[in-house]
Amino acid sequence: MQEAAWRRIVEAVRRVSDTPLGIQLTHAGRRAATVPPRADEIAGPRWARLTAGRLAASALPWDAGSAVPRAATRAELATVAADFAAAAARADRAGFDVLELQYGHGQLLSGFLSPLTNRRTDGYGGPAANRLRFPLEVLAAVREVWPAHKPLVVRISATDWAEGGTTEAETVEICRALAEGGADAVDVSTGEVVSDQRPRYGRSYQTPYADLVRSATGVPVIAVGAISSHDDVNSILLAGRADLCALGRAQLHDPLWTLHAAAEQQYQGPAAPWPPAWAPGSARPPGARADRLPPRLRLLREPAPPVHQRWRPPRPTRPRRPLPLPARRRCPARS
Repeated sequence: MQEAAWRRIVEAVRRVSDTPLGIQLTHAGRRAATVPPRADEIAGPRWARLTAGRLAASALPWDAGSAVPRAATRAELATVAADFAAAAARADRAGFDVLELQYGHGQLLSGFLSPLTNRRTDGYGGPAANRLRFPLEVLAAVREVWPAHKPLVVRISATDWAEGGTTEAETVEICRALAEGGADAVDVSTGEVVSDQRPRYGRSYQTPYADLVRSATGVPVIAVGAISSHDDVNSILLAGRADLCALGRAQLHDPLWTLHAAAEQQYQGPAAPWPPAWAPGSARPPGARADRLPPRLRLLREPAPPVHQRWRPPRPTRPRRPLPLPARRRCPARS
């Protein structure tokens, strides 16, 4: 049913645009056992029963208020890998052009990669090579069914923002292994692995990790995180710090962000086609800073001009010469 529903969405977009469409596949892992934002509605014993037994790399809850997940068995891991492959095949049949696997943000695959959430003592735990084992198995299963001509991206958390978490050297090792396993690019995010993280937020604050991965491995990377303006994007790309930039909140704030960025830079090429109904917006609107338009300092004169008539400044007029006054007539003196 999901495949058919997504196909209808893809076909609807295709009727008006040839923009490539992507989909992200994930397994929430222990994040499925966390308390939702509106916890007052369902928190308590009932929520604990609903979320108990969720799969994770290890039986570690997200925080003190979350249910304890169950450490996945090898048989369950094999089932999860098969489910990922089946979902990827459905995404291909639905018509998606790009597939991203979520290996970050504390979800199931992320839980295997981080030493803070992977406490296993079998072949899936311990050193980075072992923690990589299951994520690589999932990647191999998906790569087998996902077409070679369609990009396959893996998203990671390059740092856990917590002591004892994934190191920079391990991040480089993980990304290199993902590329060798069939990933076409790595989407470099950070954090959301443990609840007690201490991220250092700021403008483009995750870009240094994308720069690290790209420089150390040569793997194509996507920079993401607090990138909001086309100046930010251009600076990152022209400096060679990333191959692509992903924007989330900026696009939510302005769904036409890409088109507006093109208009601001006076780009009117095929990479940013405007729908016919919005074509007048493809030209950059005049602005005082960009075009140095003089401000209007006086109001319209009365009477107001007719409707639909553009206001024009009044033409200067020459001062009129005063008319000569008539000579005064003197009355005759009375006797």
